[in-house]
Amino acid sequence: MRVMRRRPLGLALAILFILAAPAVFTAAGAEPAGTGGGTPDAMPAALLVETATSAEASSPVASAVAGAATDSGEADVGLEEPVRVGLFDILPFVMPEGSADGNGYAVDLWREVANRLQVESRYTRYSTIGELFTAVAEGREDVAVTALTINMERARWCKFSFPWYDSGMAIMVRDEDRGIWYELRQNRYIRFYLLFILVLCVLSYLIMKVRRNREADFPEDWKDGFFLSLFDLMALIREGQLAKKYTTWKGNLLTIAWTLFGVAAVTYVTSTLTAAMMAVAQDQSAITSVADLGGHKVGALDGGLAKLYLDQLQHQVVAVKNVEEGVDLLVAGRIEAFVGDYPVLLYWSNRNRDKNLRLTGNVFHPEKFGFAINRDKPDLAERITLELINMHDDGTTESIANRYHLEYSGPRLEP
Repeated sequence: MRVMRRRPLGLALAILFILAAPAVFTAAGAEPAGTGGGTPDAMPAALLVETATSAEASSPVASAVAGAATDSGEADVGLEEPVRVGLFDILPFVMPEGSADGNGYAVDLWREVANRLQVESRYTRYSTIGELFTAVAEGREDVAVTALTINMERARWCKFSFPWYDSGMAIMVRDEDRGIWYELRQNRYIRFYLLFILVLCVLSYLIMKVRRNREADFPEDWKDGFFLSLFDLMALIREGQLAKKYTTWKGNLLTIAWTLFGVAAVTYVTSTLTAAMMAVAQDQSAITSVADLGGHKVGALDGGLAKLYLDQLQHQVVAVKNVEEGVDLLVAGRIEAFVGDYPVLLYWSNRNRDKNLRLTGNVFHPEKFGFAINRDKPDLAERITLELINMHDDGTTESIANRYHLEYSGPRLEP
């Protein structure tokens, strides 16, 4: 009776072992009987991803992108179509709609990325860079495509792609000839000079009319008579007296009045000319660096990094919606300088030479441009970064930059 009780237990254990053997061998990576060979298709998906990640981690490209789980050749996982792309016009990175100069460096770059990812894009334009960044941070847009600087504060609200352009800030001013004539006109000295000349001409004409009626030998030709009277007026300023035959009390009164006026006029002209020459020789208002911006009205993009930087320095900043508005204020003299991204200001100064604009000083505050991606799209951010790295390595990024005559330096990956 004892033997009969043990046989059912042993039989049950044997059946369980037979049923569980294939699963045990598969999980251990061994080839179960009857499978015909261990191919990659037999591996779980989780192990395939882990293996691919480990292989990529040994390359310098993969090490630059932490957490990149797939490469550009695999099926796109988690990407929604179409991708919502926000644009902000800032030449030459994003051109205005319908521009004959192309779409812009950043737009062409994004279209190449989207083409490689095989995704469609839905574009929306924003009036300020601040509105565009807010839309991405709040999830109303997936990607921000413009000349957007990567910094720590923005990285708290969104993800950034691999940087695709090295830039920096620059200062744009009016390119004016600050010579003597400019100083005289700027300080309104010319108005008095013109008034003084007008008084001389009127008095010379009146003296000519009086002398022609009283003096028989006075020249009949009006040009001779006019310049003779003018010469007498200038001589009166120098000598302080009229001819003896006019020495009546009226003549003496006119002599005193004209001498005082003449001395004052000569003194004024001499002092203003001296002041203008000194201003030209030692121009205290010239802007050549950030340190010179104090006390001047300076324009910057509203929501841009340049405005934040100038606010920290406590400069008098005038916020503008776009570069075109800033340039108009600069040309009109309502601001004295405009601070922005170097390639953007260089493009504007070269394409608008009739506005007499130029860059002054050195490029400062180095920065990098990248695409901003919504934080809830980590897969999209990783795939965009991998494609940008590939485009950097195969020269596509530099080729696109050359279309817009941009000096492409490009970020470097250390081996």
